Amino acid sequence: MATNRYVKQNAQGSWDVLKEGHRRSAIREPSRQAAVSRAQGLLRREGGGEVRVMNDVGKVMDTRTVGASARSAASSSGARSKSRAVKPG
Repeated sequence: MATNRYVKQNAQGSWDVLKEGHRRSAIREPSRQAAVSRAQGLLRREGGGEVRVMNDVGKVMDTRTVGASARSAASSSGARSKSRAVKPG
């Protein structure tokens, strides 16, 4: 399921990653690029979505679309693992 993450600078000068609809940040990074990278990784594992970088007045400065990773796409589609159980002999 696609979702969005917001990256915005906090009062201390570091950068927060927030999930859409949440007020508290789950991740805090020292730089904007590090926060964007972490947000992209989260979205990749969660099935894709958008990273929206906010400016100091709350407007979107940058938007990056992230696709699902192969692992998350396989698990969300119900694909089964290729490993098989060995029958005792």
